[in-house]
Amino acid sequence: YVGISYAYQKLKSKDLQKAQDYLEKGQQQLEQNSSNEALQVRLLTLKTQANLFQEQEKPTIAIIAKYKKAFGILNRLKEKGKRGGRLAEISPAFNPNIQIKILSKQNLETLHREFIALLSKNGNKNLKNKVKESLTEHYLDELNNLLTLKKWREADNITTRLMLHVADREGNYLDLDSLSNFSCKRLKDIDSLWVQHSNWNFGFRVQKQIWEETGNVGITDKWTKKDEENYQNFASRIGWISPFGSRRDSTGSSRIGITLRIREENRGYYPEQVRQRVSYFVSIPYSPRISPRVSQKTPQQIYPHILFSRCDY
Repeated sequence: YVGISYAYQKLKSKDLQKAQDYLEKGQQQLEQNSSNEALQVRLLTLKTQANLFQEQEKPTIAIIAKYKKAFGILNRLKEKGKRGGRLAEISPAFNPNIQIKILSKQNLETLHREFIALLSKNGNKNLKNKVKESLTEHYLDELNNLLTLKKWREADNITTRLMLHVADREGNYLDLDSLSNFSCKRLKDIDSLWVQHSNWNFGFRVQKQIWEETGNVGITDKWTKKDEENYQNFASRIGWISPFGSRRDSTGSSRIGITLRIREENRGYYPEQVRQRVSYFVSIPYSPRISPRVSQKTPQQIYPHILFSRCDY
């Protein structure tokens, strides 16, 4: 492991020959060891070799071969376990049976992203889709871990990253097409984790239930004053609209922090952040389900209707 650290430092300083020497020495020792610890180090070695090959401008096929070997080891390190209430192949960064964790969640995310970027330019589409699916599973493991620890805000952040990744909208906003065609399977995966770990306090099913209880049974071709009142009742009830706003008390100190704590205790508050990543530039053609009038509403008003009608939760 120390050899990889040295190799990585030499790689950053562009001392490519020394980086290669360190990696070759370490690899010879690791190939004789099949422990979980050794497999994790071998994966990092292969990743660093792939980075080195890119710096050396080696053939793409050789770089892809290093990443493929790294992913082969990653799959060996995954174990069947519970993710929420379902069985899944758990990432080694979150596998409780791996006592010594050398691979961090950042290591594994970077591995996936580097390989996806390479395959986007030069690789095969099927392999790229498999790597993207593996990253989705990794994010679900991270979400499950954060929800287990009741870290609601951090879980809300990773939910947004996960949804943007699934929709192929990373670094961008969710638009009408990506919302209307979002994977039902992944919506249900995300929802089930929120619902289970919060004891039915948070999740899309919880929000949909409150949405319907506040009179939001759909959006017709005319957005009425009653529709607006229903939306406001929904948003207020789950805490998306605060009765306190960001008012200051008599001493002039901000109440934003206090307000947020009050709001996020509301049943149905989370997931919340993703609604803020809905594009303001939404062009909606006429249909019996969504009308041109709706396009005049804010993304926060469009988002629940599309998302809650997307799947049968």
